[in-house]
Amino acid sequence: MTAPAGVWVPILSRALTFAGTVVGAALFVHVLLGLVPGDAIDTLPNGDALRPLLAAEWGLDQPLPRRILTASLRAFSGELGTSLTTRPGAAVSGLILAAAPSSLMLVFTASLAGLAATIATLLTAKRFPFVLPITSFLTAIPVALAALMAVNGINAITFELVDADRIPRPEWFALPGQDSPFRTALAVGLLACFSSQLGNLATRTTGVGADLATAGFVIAEQARGGPVGLLLARHLAVPVLRALSAGVPSMLSSLIVVERSFGLGGCGALFWTAVRERDWPLAAALAAAAALLVAGIRLCVDIFAV
Repeated sequence: MTAPAGVWVPILSRALTFAGTVVGAALFVHVLLGLVPGDAIDTLPNGDALRPLLAAEWGLDQPLPRRILTASLRAFSGELGTSLTTRPGAAVSGLILAAAPSSLMLVFTASLAGLAATIATLLTAKRFPFVLPITSFLTAIPVALAALMAVNGINAITFELVDADRIPRPEWFALPGQDSPFRTALAVGLLACFSSQLGNLATRTTGVGADLATAGFVIAEQARGGPVGLLLARHLAVPVLRALSAGVPSMLSSLIVVERSFGLGGCGALFWTAVRERDWPLAAALAAAAALLVAGIRLCVDIFAV
């Protein structure tokens, strides 16, 4: 069945938003880093002696609008430039491609874990209604605070148990400095439950499910003895996907905190370093890549909903 022509108007609007979001994210980082006092040369130990040479080489002697225009034209041609201070001389595209798999796997795993946790919360709330408001309250904690509480709490409890000879010293002790599956699992859990606010997702899904349960086509299907569960699942897919895609920006921003807190190499930690080191080509490219992912997911969900 062909979709009506008017249905594609929101898709075209989302496509334009897609392009604007990517360009806007890169421009925002350029402007933000350009307005912050200091530049990449200030982060170097011998920056004062090398300033005239590096300012000309990096384009920092140019006005900010011209610098942004030059970088934008270069990006449209496929050239993202080189890192200034994070990995001096390294291609920005290469740094992003090297860090992206780790971050994408973390986000993908956290999204699946968040969906599973949402389903478990909804099933539990049917029997114990108080679970839903408690979950909403607890998962509203900022992910940075949740990470700090989790790391400090687990370390403190583990130290007490080890010191009392109740358990042997775990291989992951102490968090977060030592690489281990437990550290990765904890990072995934924090992203899944706190970055996209598990409780709010469960509450929204409950509301949509309640509306669908009383919809006319569902009641008619029940009267005919048809597969109501399959019908509900099909109609719930779109709102659930929309809710999950709405949480992606929050998850990506939380990725910076989680990767930095747990020492996980990825785009989030790389962005943190790039901003701290005033590495504007790398920071702008990472912001554009994140915007590309967010806008791309939303565009795909809109197309799926047609």
